[in-house]
Amino acid sequence: MELRTNKPTKTNVISTRKREDNIEQIDETDNSTSNNANIKTDKNTDNKNLSSAEKFTTKTNLSPKTTSNNFEKLKSQKVNIHKNHRSRLKTQFLEHGINSLSDIQKLELLLFYSIPQKDTNPLAHKLLDTYGSIRRVLSANYGDLTKLDGIKESSALLIKLVNEISNFINMPEIFSQNLSTSADARAFCSKLYHNVDVEQFYVICLTKSNRVKKYAMINSGLSDEVEIPIREVTQLAIEQKCNRIIICHNHPFGSCAVSNEDFNFTFSLLCSCLLNNIDIVDHIIVGVNGTTSFKDFGLMTRLLNKANNLINIPKETRLIISESEKAYVASYSLPFTDF
Repeated sequence: MELRTNKPTKTNVISTRKREDNIEQIDETDNSTSNNANIKTDKNTDNKNLSSAEKFTTKTNLSPKTTSNNFEKLKSQKVNIHKNHRSRLKTQFLEHGINSLSDIQKLELLLFYSIPQKDTNPLAHKLLDTYGSIRRVLSANYGDLTKLDGIKESSALLIKLVNEISNFINMPEIFSQNLSTSADARAFCSKLYHNVDVEQFYVICLTKSNRVKKYAMINSGLSDEVEIPIREVTQLAIEQKCNRIIICHNHPFGSCAVSNEDFNFTFSLLCSCLLNNIDIVDHIIVGVNGTTSFKDFGLMTRLLNKANNLINIPKETRLIISESEKAYVASYSLPFTDF
């Protein structure tokens, strides 16, 4: 038997060559991928060791000298942008007014003049976070302000000065005011509590023609209460040689409605004043929603009648009442429902 070997046909030869070419192409592709990966790894390693200016040179394809100059310019531009914040804020205030500024910006602008070369934004945030509102910041105690980190004496003094000047400007002119009506008294008293967020008690001394002779704050308390020494009220009126006064206090965060405490205190003070020949013309309460006049609601007349019945002595002999009797009358209180 004769064995025969099959000769490769033309088709088989071509297929074999194609497979060999494909293998070579795959090898070349693998080699090029591997080389690219090595190049990228080398570049990343080199970039880590580059300075900021050198990285900028690599990205922009500029010469090292030109790139270094440009990089320094960019750094200086960042500083200039920060410095111009002050001038921009001042311009905004001058051109658009105080209402165009947020509370943070208002405090920033104010602190510019006590802190000439420092970013005041963090300090403005700290003040608002501590006190809750710009009004409370401005009315804060000087000593408490200086205890805050970053607030020096000059900043605390500036804040208090702005607040005091604002209060002074809004204070009424005393010698030109005639308080003949309760409307006049309410308007006058409202101005006393501009930018005030704690309870304060004032006494307004009047002449016989109801013109303001003097007004003074007797005491200042918390946001919802104030202690009033009755003796100081009567003493002020006696020192001013006046026998007519108007008293007033505020409810900084409440309505102007009369509370039981307001009512009983007015009665006690009225009794004490009657013993010293001093008439309380009205009691004004200033709240967030307006003002209330005891006189308008007829409360002063009712209290006066009750006090006269309680004291029950002739007017001409009232000044010789003993101190113990005065203390009893001043401490006497009535529930609101009795009226």
